Amino acid sequence: TSYLTTLSDKGLIVFFPGAKPSDSWIVLRPAVLLEKINGTLFAPASFPEHRHSLVSNTGIIPISKLQKIFPKYDIKMVVQFLFHRELCQPVFDTADASKELTDCVFFPSLVSNTRPSD
Repeated sequence: TSYLTTLSDKGLIVFFPGAKPSDSWIVLRPAVLLEKINGTLFAPASFPEHRHSLVSNTGIIPISKLQKIFPKYDIKMVVQFLFHRELCQPVFDTADASKELTDCVFFPSLVSNTRPSD
């Protein structure tokens, strides 16, 4: 795994180590993920993949919505990639800040910036 980590640090691949080898991901063409994932989530309004369906007042998006947008990819890998690129963050339980909620993620850039009506 140290060789994979070195290659990932140099940007040649993306390596997401797991608790066990079967939980690890190796992405040989990171540009494809950038295009497919970033491009879909952050496409301009004129693109058919526009992200409006993801905008929320809070920026908290259920993982199930991401699964619908990326049906060809393993959702765990997509979420790890988004975390790795620091595009989203885990959501923690308000009652227990040490407990991470696994069914949703927080996208700061997807928070709606429209003001509520009076």
